[in-house]
Amino acid sequence: MEYKIKQVKLNKLLVTSLLLFIIPASFSIVNVEYEFIDKSSTILQVILFGGIALSVFNFFFWNDEILVAKIIYDQIQINNSVFNISDVTNYKIRDDSPEFKIIRIQTKIKLFKICHRKKFAEKDDFEKFIKSFERIVRDYNIQNENQINRIPEFWETKGGKIFAYFIIITLVVFPIISIIKGIDLKFLTRYLFILCMSIPILYKVFKRQ
Repeated sequence: MEYKIKQVKLNKLLVTSLLLFIIPASFSIVNVEYEFIDKSSTILQVILFGGIALSVFNFFFWNDEILVAKIIYDQIQINNSVFNISDVTNYKIRDDSPEFKIIRIQTKIKLFKICHRKKFAEKDDFEKFIKSFERIVRDYNIQNENQINRIPEFWETKGGKIFAYFIIITLVVFPIISIIKGIDLKFLTRYLFILCMSIPILYKVFKRQ
């Protein structure tokens, strides 16, 4: 079966987004010293904020070419590269970003990485490809002693659970300390910030339980 996937080359995306931000920002900083353009000029503001806008637009909307993948029985094709399922040593699926989902497939000779924007989950075949790939991995593992291992995310490991329990203890202990010492506005603000940052982490750990 053929799968068409809107892939993103993440390294390329990060570099171009940073450059689009850094170049106009650097020009604005240098201009403070040498005044190529008057500081109050609208042109300077357009250059600075235009660069920021382009950087944000590039990061959230840029996509590379369509990747074509095929799975035919126990054979996998990613663009022009073809390999058997028996050539796969391990794989990893990263789903810890609100924007991207990544699958890494390590074969005996090459690493394949497909990065995909989540907003296209229902518009292309990325999720279908992952399901089909994991299905043939399961079938292979049932029939063979040499297992293909799925590398867990940090949140699925013991280290992730220990980190989550540390957060829970912190969230419980902090209010007790504040009651003993007396609650102030600064402490309450910090506690609410930590709580908001902790909820997504705890969800990632315990949603799999």
